[in-house]
Amino acid sequence: MRDNASIARLSQYSFPGLREITHHLLVYRVFNLTSLRGLFPNLAVIRGDVLFHNYALVIYDAPSLREVGLVSLAVILRGSVRIERNPQLCFVHTVDWEHITVNRLAENYINRNRPQRECPECPPALGCFRSRRCGAPRCWGPQHCQALCGGECPGGCVGNQCCHEECLGGCQRPHSATSCHACRNLLDEGRCTQSCSSPKFKVLQHRCEERSSCRRNYVIKLDTKECVKRCPLGYNLSKTRRERSSASRPLTSFPLAARLRVPEGVRGRRREEREPRPGAAGCTVIRGTSPSTSTAAEIKQNAFNTPPPLLPRAENIERELEENLGSLEEVTGFVKVFRSNVTSLNFLRNLTRIGGSSLLHSK
Repeated sequence: MRDNASIARLSQYSFPGLREITHHLLVYRVFNLTSLRGLFPNLAVIRGDVLFHNYALVIYDAPSLREVGLVSLAVILRGSVRIERNPQLCFVHTVDWEHITVNRLAENYINRNRPQRECPECPPALGCFRSRRCGAPRCWGPQHCQALCGGECPGGCVGNQCCHEECLGGCQRPHSATSCHACRNLLDEGRCTQSCSSPKFKVLQHRCEERSSCRRNYVIKLDTKECVKRCPLGYNLSKTRRERSSASRPLTSFPLAARLRVPEGVRGRRREEREPRPGAAGCTVIRGTSPSTSTAAEIKQNAFNTPPPLLPRAENIERELEENLGSLEEVTGFVKVFRSNVTSLNFLRNLTRIGGSSLLHSK
């Protein structure tokens, strides 16, 4: 959200039906916004499938913000929290962020907001639960306590009762798989479950859909009954007699040269690219005769020039490198990796030959 909207205009926006964000939430330089409570009153889960510099929730430089106000937020599955440079922001240290962030890739970073000594504590009249870590009451603001469910309620809690174990982030009724705010595994016709009912397919690891819906929007991976965005490594795009759209089958009867993944529109031959680029997924050969066509990977520095620096988006870069270069077998020129914080070159695990037809500094 990047807007210089008036208070009246901001008050017109609200998303009460939004309970789950699969990627991340970024609030950056939003003026006249005093709380997120009106915008996202029922947001319970941020999955963090795609992060912003290792963070799933970032609130940065919102000069009018007085409270975070995400009163329903219970779980951040992946990624950390960064709340910084919000000069009016209080009730940020009264939230147990470690309880919310399940799998942090960096430490939660809260700094340069309104000094804690100038902010009120949770009102005693609310009777908020105390944190097990420091014993202080936990709240989102002067009117809303933070829900702190114990380990005996992995799906969340409502009141003093546990939600169904397949729930995630709480529920409307206890012990019911049809009243979850979000699903720990899969959503199948309004019910949270571990597996899809036959003959449905699993879509993007989060929900179940009929074959017809999967066929229109995704590639069908038949052996595991999944709908995926693209044909994975080790599979070939094919068409069945029953389907007009493509389906994925393991490469069991193809020659060794076709062992790796072949992208749509490329069948029975190696795909070659003159220059590696996003969208070059499935290439097995990159031909380069000059430094401008060599393989290189670069992670740029973060956009925040404040200490401590944001961690680079290595986890996203490595995923993209895996998707685009995971099938690469040969580079005719040279490979150069520079200014990079990637932790592994595993995305080149199928690279068997570097020809050296062109070199960089004789290497």
